[in-house]
Amino acid sequence: MQTQTIIQHSTTPTEFVAHVAEELFNNHLRPYLQKIHAPTPELRYHSRQETAKILGIALSTLHDKTKTGEISANRLGGRVLYSDADIKNALTKIRTV
Repeated sequence: MQTQTIIQHSTTPTEFVAHVAEELFNNHLRPYLQKIHAPTPELRYHSRQETAKILGIALSTLHDKTKTGEISANRLGGRVLYSDADIKNALTKIRTV
């Protein structure tokens, strides 16, 4: 014998379908869309002067650290630019004992 479930609701069929569609969207589709369309962080580049100021070092020290590979740099034409990631990667973590 087959059982049948009857759901009683006080809304019109159109309102009921709209409510079900909204619930499905909010509970299933919206989280998925937010995950695949997460905003990418803006990539910022800094001049040599800005980078030296951020790191609190002289331009000559920045030049030396770039030449030795302690900090990565990018070149655009004649300009040397440092990304936020380059600056962050140049910092070393200090271990406390």
